[in-house]
Amino acid sequence: MATSHPSKDPKKPVHATSPHYYPNGWYGQVHPVTQNPHYYPHYYTPPNPWAFPISPYSLVYPSPTNFLKPNRALCINRMKLDDPDLVWNIVHYPDHARLKDRRVIKHYLKPDLDAPAVNPPVTKIWVVSDHPVLSHWMQNCWGHISVKAEEGKTVVVTDVLYAIYAYMRIKLTKQDMEHAKQTPGNEKKIRASGYDRIKESYEIDAIGREIGCVRADVVGHHRRFGGVHIVYHPTDPQQWRLVLSLLPGPTPIIP
Repeated sequence: MATSHPSKDPKKPVHATSPHYYPNGWYGQVHPVTQNPHYYPHYYTPPNPWAFPISPYSLVYPSPTNFLKPNRALCINRMKLDDPDLVWNIVHYPDHARLKDRRVIKHYLKPDLDAPAVNPPVTKIWVVSDHPVLSHWMQNCWGHISVKAEEGKTVVVTDVLYAIYAYMRIKLTKQDMEHAKQTPGNEKKIRASGYDRIKESYEIDAIGREIGCVRADVVGHHRRFGGVHIVYHPTDPQQWRLVLSLLPGPTPIIP
C-alpha cells in the first residue's frame, strides 16, 4: 500500500486542506453539500445524523510519490462538486454509466470500465460514504462496501461501480425497517422513495414492486453518483478508504 504520511510523527497531519472539525473531533475537508443538514429535507432521517462521524478518516494529502489517485471516471469534481464527470444513477447497472465530454455540450462517452480504479492499482478497496444518511446506515447496520479484485488481477472501475450497485440493491430487512421506524414517518417515506426508484430504473414495474424496498431507498432522491475521493486514517497512514458522494436530482437516460 502507498504510504500517505511523510511526517516523522504520523499523529500530526500534514498537507491538510480546508480543515473542518466534526463534533467527534475527526478532521477532514468541508463538503458544501454535506455540511448543511438542511440539504437533506427528503426521506429517511436518522435519529441524529450528526451524532456519528461522516468518516473515521482524515482527508490528508500525501506526498506526490505516495499519492493514490482515483480513475477520472470515479473522481469527484473538486471545482464543482455537484457536477462529476461520470453520469450514473446508482440504481442502474454500471453499463449505463457515461462520461461527460467537456469539449462538447451534452455529449457523452463510454468510460473505460476495465481501467484500474486507482493508481497505483490495488487488489482490494473499502468504500465508505460522506452522505450523512448512508454513512449512518453503514456505521450502524450494514458496514462498508468491500471491493475485491479477481484472483491475479487488480480492482478496475467496473468493480467499484458494480459493488456500489449491488450493495444499494440489497433488500431492506425487517430489522432495517424497525431501525427506520425510530423516527416517525420514515417507513412511509422509504416506501415512497422505492416507488420513485422503480420509475427511474429499467425494471418492469411489477418486478420492482415484488422486490420491495432496498437500501437505495433510504437516501431518497439522492441516487446520483457524485464521485469518490480518498481519505487516510489519522494515526495509521497505511489505512485508506474510498469515500462515495451522492447527489440529488434526476440522472439523464443516455443511450
